[in-house]
Amino acid sequence: MLDKTLEQLENDYWEEPSYSSHLVTECHRLRKVPLKEFSIEHYRLLLGQNIGTPYLLPLAIKVLQKDPLSEGDFYPGDLLKSVITLPTDTWKDKALGGELQKLLNIIEEITQIPKEIETELSRFLEITRR
Repeated sequence: MLDKTLEQLENDYWEEPSYSSHLVTECHRLRKVPLKEFSIEHYRLLLGQNIGTPYLLPLAIKVLQKDPLSEGDFYPGDLLKSVITLPTDTWKDKALGGELQKLLNIIEEITQIPKEIETELSRFLEITRR
């Protein structure tokens, strides 16, 4: 799986973007990159846009298990923020299996919550504990 791109895994080949913002062009570009070449920032960016979630979420969880406050380009915990702000339905997807429990275990280990994610983390914990 890691040798494949999101385009290949999803069998969904996007046309060239019609809008030329950095975010749009980077998301399109990353869909053509093999997953084994992804960085923390790549996970953060695509998950923040809810792109490739079924494939990227388990990989991001593995990164967070090693370092819960893994950092892309912005601040410690920015990958975690992208994960916890995914749509609520993500956590109901049976295909993602135990990813929610893994994530809750990761969150329990954090001793100091960065201020940049406090609000989103509280909201996530409230939603997932219902």
